[in-house]
Amino acid sequence: LELTLFSRWEDPVYRRRWRFAAWTTFLLGSLFAGYFLWRYGEVFYALWDYRRFSLAERLLTQARLQLWYVFMLLVPDPRVLMLDAEVALSRGLFDPPTTFASVLAIAASLVLAFRLRHRKPAFALGVFWFFGAQLAESTILPLELYFEHRMYVPSLFLYLGVASLAWSLLQRAPHPRKMGVSLLVAACMCLQY
Repeated sequence: LELTLFSRWEDPVYRRRWRFAAWTTFLLGSLFAGYFLWRYGEVFYALWDYRRFSLAERLLTQARLQLWYVFMLLVPDPRVLMLDAEVALSRGLFDPPTTFASVLAIAASLVLAFRLRHRKPAFALGVFWFFGAQLAESTILPLELYFEHRMYVPSLFLYLGVASLAWSLLQRAPHPRKMGVSLLVAACMCLQY
C-alpha cells in the first residue's frame, strides 16, 4: 500500500526514509534467513524428502501456477477447476516451455507495475498484492503445489488493479460509454456456456 497508494515520492526526506526502511528490512530478513538455514538447514532440507518434487522443481512449477491462478480469477470457468490437482512438474526452465514464458510474464508484470506505480497506483497495488500474498505459500516452503484457496487473499486487490486498468483504457476510447457497454456485453457472452 505504501509503495503505491500512499506514496509521496516527490518529498526527498520521505524517499530517503522509505529506502532506508526497505534496505533495513531486506538486510535483517537476509540475516534471519541465513541464521535460520545455518541453524536449522538440515531440518528444512529434510522436509523435502517427503515430497515428489525438489525445491527447484517447486519454484519453477509455481511460476506456471501463478499465471494459472490469475487465469482462474479473471476467467472463472467451473470446467477447469482442479479439485484433484495433479500438476505437471516443471523439470527445467524450458521443460515444459510454458515455464519460461510464465517466468517472463511474471517478471514483465512486476516491472510494469513498478513503472506504473505513480500513474496507475491501483493497478500496481493489484499486481504487487497478488504476488506478495503468494510469497508464503508459493515459494520455498515444502507445501503442496496447488490449492484454489491460496487465491482468496491475493485476489483481494487483483480485481481493483484490473478494473483500474480497464477504466483508464475506457477513458481513452473515442466513445467511452459505447465501448464500456460493448465490453460488458462481450464479457457476459464469453462467460456464458
